[in-house]
Amino acid sequence: MLCDAGEAWFLAYHIMLPPGGDCQIQMPYCSIGWALPAGLGAQLARSQGRSVILIGDGGFQMTAQEVSTIARHNLNPIIIVFHNLGYKIETAIHDGPYNCIANWNHSQLAASLSAIPYAQSHNPYATPKQAYNESHPLMFTMQVKTQGDLKTALQRAYDEHDKLAFLELCILPDDMSEKVRQLGKAFAQKNAEAPFESSSSSDERKHSATTSSSSTSRLDSPGETSDQSSARSTITSPGSKDESVQV
Repeated sequence: MLCDAGEAWFLAYHIMLPPGGDCQIQMPYCSIGWALPAGLGAQLARSQGRSVILIGDGGFQMTAQEVSTIARHNLNPIIIVFHNLGYKIETAIHDGPYNCIANWNHSQLAASLSAIPYAQSHNPYATPKQAYNESHPLMFTMQVKTQGDLKTALQRAYDEHDKLAFLELCILPDDMSEKVRQLGKAFAQKNAEAPFESSSSSDERKHSATTSSSSTSRLDSPGETSDQSSARSTITSPGSKDESVQV
């Protein structure tokens, strides 16, 4: 199971995995969109298993084209897209218009990425199986709006285990897990705090500002006697001695 950054993390926490199953998340950078190509790689590396990919609609819009690659390689993961009309974990942290995204019909889009070709392929490198699969895509997509729809979709994914199963879960925008609400509240409180500043860094900045205000920069007039060949600026870095640099 591969979980994208966001709500999927907290939902996966409650899933009981079978023996030999594991859960992969991308924690260090929290890059949304990671789970879909990661699921592709996992499926290629572990062909006997079946990847289950949990990803939000915002993350899916980052890497949606990888569905085409998955279909082209005749892979059979289960892709579950949580369609809740925006970046909900970001809404929990700091709400704003930038968290609202364009509304896609994800199931129709996914189906279009493995469409039956308009003409017979002339790919000389295609195996007989690949040539057959071009006109018989091993994929099905479903838009899920009720618990009954979800039960039907999961049963179909189980029965048609040789196919890529793409399930679009339509979730009400204000339907958010309690863990995400708690995380958003904690981040919001932390972001509201004044930044910490040590006394030494404050003194260094004051010293730098004082030195900069007394810096000189002068061009010599023609014929004027001076030990400066042109102009001189004093550049000071915090904690170091003044250095004169000829410009």
